[in-house]
Amino acid sequence: AASGLSSVFMASESVEKKGVGNIQDLACAIGVHLCLAKAWWPAHSAAGFLCPAGRCFTFDSSAAGHVRSEGVGTVVVRCQSETVDGVEVQDDQPLVGTIVGGATSNSGRSAGMHAPSGPAEQAVLIEACRKSGITPFDVDVVECHGSGRFIADAVEVASCAKALRDGDSDDAEMLQLCSMKSNVGNSIETSGISSLIKTMYSIRWGILCANVHLRQLNPHLDLQNSP
Repeated sequence: AASGLSSVFMASESVEKKGVGNIQDLACAIGVHLCLAKAWWPAHSAAGFLCPAGRCFTFDSSAAGHVRSEGVGTVVVRCQSETVDGVEVQDDQPLVGTIVGGATSNSGRSAGMHAPSGPAEQAVLIEACRKSGITPFDVDVVECHGSGRFIADAVEVASCAKALRDGDSDDAEMLQLCSMKSNVGNSIETSGISSLIKTMYSIRWGILCANVHLRQLNPHLDLQNSP
């Protein structure tokens, strides 16, 4: 799920003239997932990744895996401004959204190969806020991974609440959580970049897509102590 979004992160660093990749004035990030090999289906089904109902019940009590989908997502990244002879020149070309910062992480120190790490998720959220020059309380909406796995969803929600709303839940604005996988399934390598595109258009049009198939909340989601 992180492959497409990681390409966006690297593309952003390349146009900002930093990072370990090639320095570019304009970069194109792509995430692609096509279900062409039938061998994946029995293997993933046997591993318990696929939901028997053929739906992704993100945050729901009946969460039992995901349904795979196909997709191709592309994002073109460029700097909004550049300094020429000490003067900041703005790029007046139209844009869909603005990326002000980001952070990446990977960690194998969890209960299992596919088990999420709560502390690692919290750390990368806080680091992303720091690099973006905002506070955690400035975040209104989180587009979650939301893979439709019972415990993994609960860990992710708890991590978001702890990192972005911990310590001042009475006065903080409501933190809204959503996941594109409940709408279109899990497109694996494309899901991250698809979520980014969805989020940019949500901000542009002032709407937030609902989490479908959410009927009874996952009992492991601790919403009593978080906004």
